[in-house]
Amino acid sequence: MDAKLIPVEISDFREYFEGSGQEIYLLAEDSAADVWEKNIDPKASSYFSLPDHSWIVDGKLTLLGNWLEPFNAGEKKDISSLMKDNFQWSDECTVGYFIKKKLVFQTTWLKFRENWDDFLSIEDDCCLLCPIDEDFEEAILFRAIGDFLKIDKFI
Repeated sequence: MDAKLIPVEISDFREYFEGSGQEIYLLAEDSAADVWEKNIDPKASSYFSLPDHSWIVDGKLTLLGNWLEPFNAGEKKDISSLMKDNFQWSDECTVGYFIKKKLVFQTTWLKFRENWDDFLSIEDDCCLLCPIDEDFEEAILFRAIGDFLKIDKFI
C-alpha cells in the first residue's frame, strides 16, 4: 500500500465512513498538497483563496441539483444517479474530494457516488470533486447552501 494513502478506517475521519470506508483514503498532507497543486491551483490553499483566473472560477457553471434535502432524508440514490448521468467518468476512475490544500480524500468514482453523503458530512462548503492524475474537463462543486454544480473546465 502507498504510504501516502491512509485508509479512512484508521484515520481521524473513520466515524464518517462506518461500514463504507474500504477503498476510501485520506491523503497524507504532503501528498494532498501535491495533488491540490496539480489539479486545483498551485498557490491557493482553499476554494476561497482561488484567484479570479482559476479554471474553477472561470469555468462554466451548471446547476445540477440540490443535495441537502436527500442528505437530510437519508436518500442517496437520486443524487448518485444524477452525478452518474452528468459525468462520464468510469466507475474505476480515481477521484479526489478536495476540501482544502492539505485535506484531500481519494477513492473511485463509484465509491464516491455510493458514499457522497459521508464526504459531505465532513465538509460541504465549496468542496471540489474531480479525477486525480488524469486529464479532465469537468469537476463538481458542492456548496453549503445545499446545491452542487458542474464546472466545465474549458468553455
